[in-house]
Amino acid sequence: MPLTRKQQILAKLETSEGVDSSPAAADAMLVFDPTIADDVANTDRVPAGATLSRDFVPMGRKSRTMTFTSDFRGSADTSIPITVPDWGTLLQACAYKSVTPIRLPITSPTGTGFQLGEIVQKSSTIRGVVIGLINTLVVPNFVTHRLSSAGDVVVAPIQGTFTSSGTLTGESSGTTATLGTVANYPGLAYMPTSEKVVTLTVSSWSSSAPAVGDVLRVRNGSVVVGHAQIIAENSVGTMLDFDVTLLAGTIATGNTLATADTGGSTATIATGPTQKRTPSLSFRHNLDGRRRGLVGARGDFELRGDSGGPLSFSWTFNGEATASLDAVPVATSGLSSIRPPRLLGAIVAVGRTVNTTLGDSAVDFFRLPTKSVGLQAGNTVAPNLDANAANGSTGANVTDRDPQISATIDQIHGGFDWEDFRDNARACRIAVQCGGNTPGQIVGFVAPNVQVLEAAVADADGVAAWDLNMRPRRVLESGDDEVVIYQI
Repeated sequence: MPLTRKQQILAKLETSEGVDSSPAAADAMLVFDPTIADDVANTDRVPAGATLSRDFVPMGRKSRTMTFTSDFRGSADTSIPITVPDWGTLLQACAYKSVTPIRLPITSPTGTGFQLGEIVQKSSTIRGVVIGLINTLVVPNFVTHRLSSAGDVVVAPIQGTFTSSGTLTGESSGTTATLGTVANYPGLAYMPTSEKVVTLTVSSWSSSAPAVGDVLRVRNGSVVVGHAQIIAENSVGTMLDFDVTLLAGTIATGNTLATADTGGSTATIATGPTQKRTPSLSFRHNLDGRRRGLVGARGDFELRGDSGGPLSFSWTFNGEATASLDAVPVATSGLSSIRPPRLLGAIVAVGRTVNTTLGDSAVDFFRLPTKSVGLQAGNTVAPNLDANAANGSTGANVTDRDPQISATIDQIHGGFDWEDFRDNARACRIAVQCGGNTPGQIVGFVAPNVQVLEAAVADADGVAAWDLNMRPRRVLESGDDEVVIYQI
């Protein structure tokens, strides 16, 4: 008599897409309300005959979907390299890339101070999004939404490389300050990515090395098993460490890369290929003694919380089903040792840009009364169909995204005119952070360039409020910078 309460989920990044990475006890996750469902296609054909009786129908491609929720909580680690929390692993399979946070110590700031979620720059080609503001004059250090004294500005870089000394400028606040010694910050940051990239390492090329943009043949012995296009070179001038997009087939350690069908330059893959951007996941779901697997999985999520409660992720992953079998759950420990922070004493702040007609100032940044707030990734996840694959596809791909932020916020009339923002497509910015002043447990998300699409009048227990639908937009034309999800 299996019990629905007794469920367990393990998840681990795959080395090769669609190849089971065999998650174990160390890959267990603390989740809530897990579900698993199969979708098996069939061709419902009715044979012609003398009666209305029917025959068996052919069964077709099978896909599997897994859903669950998990808390947005830090890993409590404050030493580089930071232990990645569950959500960091899952975000990567939802087309998010890891970005190293940078600590920018500042002194003598001017004006009203730097703002959480704004873009700061050392020059027009060196820019980052603020994900943390720490007043170092307070003991213990005080985390704030606006820093107008000496302290640390923690950023997720979006352009160029920050270096020590010089002047830091807030592009929204107009604040300037003197930069100190720049260093990596012991935290984590994730931003969207449009790439699906594998990193390869070779020892040498038999003759001249290929160039970025070249398509390589992947051979297992003399047989071509795949094709890959070079996207970027990590070892400048040698092409011994480089990133590729796998166009077709498979790739593995020991395979030979060739620049032509016959002849050309060749190299042997020295170490295991690593899925660098938008890696796939292997899942193992155990329902009180019955184990089901999911490989080649990629997904979508929503991050949402109400005032007084934690921010929680709702995840949906799609991929290829593996064989079901009887197996007892693995023994785990420490999954609930870290409590999630709640939206109590949190920072939920919005900023607006200049509108001289309304007499606005670029430094406007408000912590408005907020009932609830959420971020949806808005990913389109589709199976990578392939008639050669055993199940008819090799996994799932993230093929598009349209993220959105929703919030219910008290009306303050002309103090923040959401209808004007909606009607005139004015840009605003939003920052959500909770976890108090506990390093390693401070988590949040920011969107520096947001468009308001819907502002509906709402009733929140008798209080006039706005139900808002906002869409994060790109900062640079190259994009992949509209949202930052972080731990500091």
